[in-house]
Formats: sequence, structure tokens, C-alpha cells
Amino acid sequence: MKKSGLLAIVLGVTLLCFGARAEGVLRVGVVLPMSGPFSLAGTQALAGMRTWLATHDPVVAGQRLELVVRDDTANPAIARRQAQELVLNDHVGVLAGFGLTPMGLAAAPIATQAKIPMLLTGVGARDITSMSPYTIRVFETLPQITFALAQWAHVLGIRRAVTLVADYTPGHDTETSFIAAFTRLGGTVVESLRTPVDTADFAAYLQRAHDAGPQAVMAFQPEGPGGVLIHQYASRGLVKEGIRFIGAGDIVPEEVIAHGDASYALGTNSAQAYSSVIDTPENAAFVAAYRKQANDAAPDIQSVSGYDAMNLIALALAKTGGTTDGTALLEAMKGQSWVSPRGQVSIGRESRDIMQDVYVREFRLVDGHVHNVIIATYPQVVPNPN
Repeated sequence: MKKSGLLAIVLGVTLLCFGARAEGVLRVGVVLPMSGPFSLAGTQALAGMRTWLATHDPVVAGQRLELVVRDDTANPAIARRQAQELVLNDHVGVLAGFGLTPMGLAAAPIATQAKIPMLLTGVGARDITSMSPYTIRVFETLPQITFALAQWAHVLGIRRAVTLVADYTPGHDTETSFIAAFTRLGGTVVESLRTPVDTADFAAYLQRAHDAGPQAVMAFQPEGPGGVLIHQYASRGLVKEGIRFIGAGDIVPEEVIAHGDASYALGTNSAQAYSSVIDTPENAAFVAAYRKQANDAAPDIQSVSGYDAMNLIALALAKTGGTTDGTALLEAMKGQSWVSPRGQVSIGRESRDIMQDVYVREFRLVDGHVHNVIIATYPQVVPNPN
């Protein structure tokens, strides 16, 4: 063989090897409840992640983003084990997901040990980012939500309220932060009620709330029990009596509103850091792409959090020039700011928590259909405003 031919072969093999090295893979280990009573949260977050991949170049700074998905069934022990297996067996460079606070708390030590970022798409408890120096929240905090509710209630003239929350960490955070914000504005919480997380019959609690004589009941429950609560609240006639129902927005998910009968929720109010009706080009594009990705389902806060998790990973990769070292990625994520479908968002350098707009909504009948209409916006609420 001539030297020139041999040289061409050697150069070809070298270029092929270089090309293989040039495009690496950054695996994102996704742990979410994909089955069981909280599967809607997992389905929404994963669809949001896949929507980002479908609408952006998945190769960022020479690294191809790939998802490795595990179902934790909303079990903290399983979430921790799966996070560990994703790190040890699947060699993921980032962890993401965790649709409920207990799962995030259980898996946080794994991120610390592995020294890789852990992006939280569904954990609202106040202090979750203190559980590991590698956690970053792209969801919302319950103090952000209750701050908006307290401000709005004060403007409306509400001065007496009852809190009704699920008896676990997110419920406690909701209760504490609402009381702090509401009383600082001159309001009085006349009764604080806590229910077991899996409560299906709220009759006794609603009777106690009613008897306390409030102008409003501020509620927090997970999605499943939350829907039951709002049904029973309306059926007992509290809304008709003029006792406002105000609560965290995931009590009635957007998907239930879009493809179910949400008429029972008419006249109730909620706050959340996202609504599918936000009137911006970014949100219009996101909603259209998400519906294609999610079989025409309506996006919710979990959906946009999954989308933003992928966007934050991409921003960090671009900043590091493709370096996938966990600590380097974490540092690149701190302080990032971008325009999300939910509005302007930013990640605190010290808190590793999210600052964003919070929307107060009301269920109203518009053109014969129930819609969650935005009635107030509280811009750029810090993660812990109380």
C-alpha cells in the first residue's frame, strides 16, 4: 500500500475517533412518580423535559443530553435507591425530578456524595435546598405561594382566616409562612387545622373551619386529596356563604381543568408560579409544543419545571464549554437567569433557589367553560419572602 493511502486511512480513523470524543453524552437521571396516586405530577414533569428536547438542539457544547427515567412510585426509600443506582450503574451526571418533598429529602444525600447537581421539579418545602449543597430548585416554594395569597387576601379585605393543611413538611411550611405573611398585614388566623396526608373525608375539619367564623380558608393538600377537599368544600356550601377558598394551585391541576369537569371549583382561588394561560410568546410556543408531546394534555407547574430543568442544564453546559464535572456544572447553574414560559426566572447564587412571578387565579365560567383566570400577579417573589 502506498504511504499516501496508509496516511489517509490513519487520518480517517483519527478523525472518526476525534468525532466520537467530540460529542459526549450527559445522562440526566430522572426520578419521578410515574405510577400510583401521584403519577400526574411525574407524567407532567417528564413531558416538560421531553418538550424541551423536542424543541431544542439536544447537543449542547458537544454534549448530547439523554434522559434515564426511573419510577419511584412516590416512595422515599425507592427514590433514594434509584438515585443511587442511577449514579453508580448508569453514570448520570445530573439528577432531576422528585415530584414530592419526601422523595427529594430522601435522595438529597446521594447528590452530595456523588457531587452532582440535583434539580428539583416538584418539591415546595422551604428548606429543601439546605439538605444538600448540590440541590437546585426549579419548581416553586410554598412561602412564595402563601406570600401572594396573603397579599391578595389583604387587598380583598380578608382579615380572619383558617388554615387547613396536610400534616407533613409541605403542609407545615404552608401553614407557618401564610400565618407569618397574613398576620404581618394585620390579619388573624382564628384556627389552624392539620389533616392526615391521605384524608378522604374532610367533613369534620370543614365544620370546625366553618364554626371559627373566617372570611377565608387557606388550604394546602397534595393533588389527590386536594381535589377531594375542594369538592367537599363546595358541596357543603362554604363558597356560597361567602367564605373564600384560597390555596396552593396544584389542588386542581391544569389537566383536570382542561379535560375534566372542574365546575365544582367555581369561585375558588389559588396561587401558583405558572398558568397555561399566561399571555406571552414563550408560553404560547411552550403550550403548543407540550400538547404535541403530551397527547394534547395541558401543562402545569410540574410541566414547566421539567422544561426549565433541561434549560438550566443546557445553560450550564454552554457556560462550562461542555465540561460535565458535577461541581463545575453546579457553579454554572448558580445565578442563571432566563425567560421561561412562566416569565422571568433566576437561580440565587447562595440559596440555589428560584425567584419568579406568582399568579393568583380564580375559577370562572368563560364562554361556557371553566377557566383558571389570572386575577393578580406578584412579580419576582423571592424564595422565602417571610
